[in-house]
Amino acid sequence: MFESKVNTILNEVEKKYWSAMEQFRVARAQKLYHWYMNHRDEIHDDVRAALLKTFRPTTVEEMNIRVRNVVPRIINKIAQVYKHPAKRVLDGGAALVHDGGETKTIRSREDELFQQILLNSAINKKSKLWHRLGILFNTVLVQPVVLKESGKEPHLDFFIHTPAFTVVETDQNQWNIPVAFYYPIEKTIEGKSQQVLVYWSATEHYLIDKLGTKHAPPENPGMLNPYHRLPVATLRFQDDEDFWGEGKWSLVEGNEEVAVQYSNIAFTALFQTHGQAVAINTGLKGEPEVGPNRVIKIENAGQAGQQQSDFKFVSPNPAILEVQGLIDWLVKSLHVDEGLSPQQFATEVATTSGIAKILDSADLNEQREDHRQILEDFEHDLFNVIRTVWNTEVPNKKISESATFSIQFGEPKVVKTIDEKIKERESAIALNTGSRVDFIMEDNPEFTREQAQEKLRQIMSENQIFKLR
Repeated sequence: MFESKVNTILNEVEKKYWSAMEQFRVARAQKLYHWYMNHRDEIHDDVRAALLKTFRPTTVEEMNIRVRNVVPRIINKIAQVYKHPAKRVLDGGAALVHDGGETKTIRSREDELFQQILLNSAINKKSKLWHRLGILFNTVLVQPVVLKESGKEPHLDFFIHTPAFTVVETDQNQWNIPVAFYYPIEKTIEGKSQQVLVYWSATEHYLIDKLGTKHAPPENPGMLNPYHRLPVATLRFQDDEDFWGEGKWSLVEGNEEVAVQYSNIAFTALFQTHGQAVAINTGLKGEPEVGPNRVIKIENAGQAGQQQSDFKFVSPNPAILEVQGLIDWLVKSLHVDEGLSPQQFATEVATTSGIAKILDSADLNEQREDHRQILEDFEHDLFNVIRTVWNTEVPNKKISESATFSIQFGEPKVVKTIDEKIKERESAIALNTGSRVDFIMEDNPEFTREQAQEKLRQIMSENQIFKLR
């Protein structure tokens, strides 16, 4: 009887995932995903569906779909916070100490371990992706996982769950708090490759097949959640009336309209360079169709008894230049609506000073600051999940529960001329607000202070040698 109830519950979970409502939501979200990932076939299907609202199916079939996809570029331009790698540290990070006239960097044991974990992870690459997908979808879940490959040390990676594939169950009283989530993957079970759902709650973890049957994951026969919490952190940019909220629909649908106009103008230009075919009093049968590759049929033209047959090509006046202007205006609007300046999509090369670029991106900088505050809170939540997952999977290298996390996001850099940089650094040395070591670290963000000092000694030595020569 108990097993029967369990199967009933599991079937309800399966039904919920494949319900019409969830299918509709997932399909809508997948449209956003396809445009960002630039999936050609799916994008072409979207554009064809949009063209069918205006053109006959036979006409659409004859069209070559043309897409000018600016969605990835715009999303990537907006996602500025992780453009330069963030510095994540424990217990305050590196401290500078003076020893025998030299400055050295020391770190706590926890921070040394943490830096090694991060160094071996994909966090810099994945942080850019979760920011970009977060902007696209409004909400994503980030799941830290420890990968254990034969012959390699355990290392950290991140799965990013989006509404395009993942279903979330929320707290009955708080719609923004997930209590369980599940997503489809291909898995071989009992020798058969099939799609299953991976299910996580605070207490359970298992796989569910199409029939609603539970299957234990490898190395987890009890189907229990070893972390005793959901192993995800939620990144949300704007609260809405449901868990996921709304994504960048105006951007994707606007780009779809650009593709419709782009396909239309290519189709029109292809045929109407040869003129428009017109048949007068020829008796051609069939329903009248209008288009650059269609014959315009006119019957019973002229006075009775004086009707002459004619077939000719006339020079049409397609508004190609006007449509080109419309396309450019639409693309410009997509950029401006997302806080990007007209220079972001200009095709003409022009020299712009660094200060002018900063002033021109005021809206984007304001958005970046808003995102940075959201991402800082998210990073703290993510660290707590990382610590739980890592300590469970790698118990011999635990991160202390008392360790405190902090993050410093990279600042956008203004591109300066050589003269500007020289004057700025000479002033910094004169005012004792900077040193040559600082400048080397600025030019080489990956350097530690010791590496920068060694680089400076090497440069000074080489300069002295060449000076003597």
